[in-house]
Amino acid sequence: MIQSVKLFRFLLLSISAIITCSGDSSSGGQTLSSQKTIRSILVAGSLNVDTFLPISRFPSSGENLTLLPNTHPLVDVPGGKGCNQAIACAKLSSSTQQTQQEILRVAFLGQFGNDAASQILQSALTSNNVDIDLCGKSKHHPSGRGYVMIVPDSGEVSAVISPGSNFYGWSKWGVKNPTDNDQQQPNELLTDDEIKQMISPHSLLQLQCEISDLVNKRLASAAKKLNIPVILDVGGEDRHMDRELLQCCDYLIPNETELERLAGHYTDENKDERQQGDDKIETTVQQAVDEIQPLIGQSLHVPTLLQHARRLQKNGANNVLITLGSHGSLLVKKNLSSILYQPSCPLPPGSRVVDETGAGDCYRAGFAVALLQQQCGSSKDVSDDDEILLHCMKFGSAAGALAVTKKGAVPSIPTLDDVKALLSANGETAMKCIPRGGADDDAFPFMFGSRINSMKDRLDLVSDSSPMSSPRD
Repeated sequence: MIQSVKLFRFLLLSISAIITCSGDSSSGGQTLSSQKTIRSILVAGSLNVDTFLPISRFPSSGENLTLLPNTHPLVDVPGGKGCNQAIACAKLSSSTQQTQQEILRVAFLGQFGNDAASQILQSALTSNNVDIDLCGKSKHHPSGRGYVMIVPDSGEVSAVISPGSNFYGWSKWGVKNPTDNDQQQPNELLTDDEIKQMISPHSLLQLQCEISDLVNKRLASAAKKLNIPVILDVGGEDRHMDRELLQCCDYLIPNETELERLAGHYTDENKDERQQGDDKIETTVQQAVDEIQPLIGQSLHVPTLLQHARRLQKNGANNVLITLGSHGSLLVKKNLSSILYQPSCPLPPGSRVVDETGAGDCYRAGFAVALLQQQCGSSKDVSDDDEILLHCMKFGSAAGALAVTKKGAVPSIPTLDDVKALLSANGETAMKCIPRGGADDDAFPFMFGSRINSMKDRLDLVSDSSPMSSPRD
């Protein structure tokens, strides 16, 4: 009788816990039922139509080159870092074998131009299941355009960008353009509350540096107030970032060249003064150098990379994720609590580098998708879990590796199934993520929310003689 009473009490508490969890609407997640959670990535950024010019080598200063024999320009190819990353997020979050427990949607925020190219870009996004309802359309400026020189033998690229509406189409956001005749009146500008309302349904915000810094700052500030994680790709225009923007970004992602440029905009304040914890930081850095430098080789100087990352952190940055191309990627966590290194993912057998244009965008999209999927609809902070972060870096690396094997930024974006197959071929398996509500084959299909994890300390409610080994028992 006593055992029955205890079991009844346990079931009552369990039902109460489940009701509490289903009613918990943490920022950025919508629970449709105990078995299905909708989460959303909002990518805000640029979109271009690109023209690719195949050449034998890059020209020297003042030199004219002709295209390779028997080749023609490849024109009006959808691109731009924002467009690339939005489509990559969508393709990397949708599988032919996708379960219904976690649905990940992607939305894009950008400015289309007033020309025919905007239709090409809209079609590219919507055909890949990217929501464009938040986008605007410039009345006076054409779409952004990229002119990409590509060396087919090596896959190397170099580009010149005409920003068009990416820079000049944000007047409603307060971006001033002296040549624009369509400046908004003060009462027509978007308010901070309207921006918060715009991004509040989303679970993660992804930004780049190919749109106005003011737009990035207003979006990142709103996301921080809503506790929505922010990823900022440093790629794009070489620009100084003030501390407010750095502080709002959970992950700052430059490549090694962008890292050096960005760090050069700042100084090491009080660099000669010793501060509490410096000894521990120096030990962490030295251990990382000793372990990582032999893996990377001598072409990159790890102490310099860490010095640049630390300078950014002293000026407000949180986690700094450095992409190193074929050398992998390096994550310097906030306050230098740890330093993680992930080698690059080998290319599929028989593949070679064809075009590096969209590799960085695919890495960043892959990292964002993996990070959000590991969040699993719960309130846990995955940024403290090194194993999960290494998995996200590995997933991004596989996506980037596949992207270099095809021409064009958008056409080269792999699918989730492609990435899983490559990881499997390299002996890797995707981390299993059990969302709130449990997995299909879970004998006990309820995961308690973090607010009631203290239930694990009340195993006496079930049995005095044979206590459970875990709450899932």
